[in-house]
Amino acid sequence: LYRVLCYKPTLELVRCIYEAYPEALMEKNPYHKTPLHRACHFRASAEVIEYLISKDTQALRVQPNPLFLAMHPETSLRVIELLTKAYPEALTLPSDGIYTPLDYALIERLPPGVLQTLLKYY
Repeated sequence: LYRVLCYKPTLELVRCIYEAYPEALMEKNPYHKTPLHRACHFRASAEVIEYLISKDTQALRVQPNPLFLAMHPETSLRVIELLTKAYPEALTLPSDGIYTPLDYALIERLPPGVLQTLLKYY
């Protein structure tokens, strides 16, 4: 599952892997600690992100924060909303020791919709 998430898999494929090998959701590496982190980093669909959150809510609390990894101009607004709604405390946690996801969104000049969504849960 961890490797597959680099290639923006469909929700059906992620479900299929999880059903065949549920332990795949718990696999970690030193850089992007959980499959949710990997999915956020590689801009997975909102459906995949939502599924991974539902299967492992603790992944939201593992640093670097998945919300921080999702702060890309190409990330869908729905992904940002899913992550902030599931773990709003992430907005105030510095993920790189200096900047919070909200800071990063401002620095990167992400679209106003992203900022509005983040501020809604701040």
